[in-house]
Amino acid sequence: MPLQKSQINYPRFRFKRFLVRVLGRVLLPLACRLKIEGKENFPKSGPAILVGNHVAVMEPVLLAVFSPQQVEFVGSVDVPHEPSSKAAMDFYGMIEIFRGKPERHALNDSLAVLAQGAYLAIFPEGGLWNPGTMKPKSGVAFLSHRSGAPVVPIGMVGTHGALNAIFAFKRPVLRMVVGKPIPACKVPDGEDPRVVYHEFSEQVMGQVYGLLPEEMLAQMYDVASESFELRVEAVNEAREVVEIPPEQRIKHDQALALLLHRPGILKIFRVNLHLPVTPIEHLHETPDTAAVRAAIEPMIAYLSDEQHGNPYLLTYRFDVDNGRDMLLGLKEWLQLTHWADEQRLELHLTPIRRFFSRRKGEEIMQTEQGEFDHWR
Repeated sequence: MPLQKSQINYPRFRFKRFLVRVLGRVLLPLACRLKIEGKENFPKSGPAILVGNHVAVMEPVLLAVFSPQQVEFVGSVDVPHEPSSKAAMDFYGMIEIFRGKPERHALNDSLAVLAQGAYLAIFPEGGLWNPGTMKPKSGVAFLSHRSGAPVVPIGMVGTHGALNAIFAFKRPVLRMVVGKPIPACKVPDGEDPRVVYHEFSEQVMGQVYGLLPEEMLAQMYDVASESFELRVEAVNEAREVVEIPPEQRIKHDQALALLLHRPGILKIFRVNLHLPVTPIEHLHETPDTAAVRAAIEPMIAYLSDEQHGNPYLLTYRFDVDNGRDMLLGLKEWLQLTHWADEQRLELHLTPIRRFFSRRKGEEIMQTEQGEFDHWR
């Protein structure tokens, strides 16, 4: 199906965005110790696609304020944003994309503003929940190919926790490193565009990561050989372990354990979607089956409902197979809680995460779920 014409004109929201740039250029140097490197690498005029790493709220702020011309952002709306973030995005305006779902209108709008000479900013890692671990998506390559726009890699350093540091008057050090533009993606005759797009996307993110300091990369890529398992025990009133029948066992246990060890994802359900998932964020406290059911039933409903929920929330962030298996694991867990109630048993679930830490040079086994390291 061909792309349709977009109604977006660029530049837009001129006064609001001008205000952001002026106030930002006055206030940010007072609140932070700023270093903008490689600014000469910005093309003198658009179109250009700006691609950066994304671990905190400050990256889009730096781009909006210090780019040589107005920046149009592509931003996700697949889950509700926190009130402060939503207010900022509504004020500035963005091209909205529902991640994981075919979004032709977002492509239309992105190509339209590029055709008008825009700076289009995209963070292709796909979210803040686990930066550096997601495979880059091919949207940047597609847009570059269709528009003929070069891609400008940008490395953001020191942004994690920077907003909280600013509010605490600590003046964090922030660096925005602008790399040399990558020529527009081209697909030679006879080659599969999907392969070319994938290779181009890998090249772009490689250039972005090449702008980051070694200590930051070491932290991002500390984890190797990560694996998950789920230990499940049913205990009776005499504190004896009771065997769980095969038909009641959680068969998609590894995927479920992976989900339970991703506090950034569980935080989405609790904070953004306002679901009562706190009991399953702290399984070491052995929540009762009623509390577990109250947590996972609305999760299952949300992940299963195309109209009122988002079936793509997990499949986009983890891949289709893992996302599907996580949902199946939640359903099996729900079934297990009903069986445990019928048998008057207590359930003890322990998600186990094993990985090799490159920095420590040793294997780590983690049984307690971590807390979400807040991105501000």
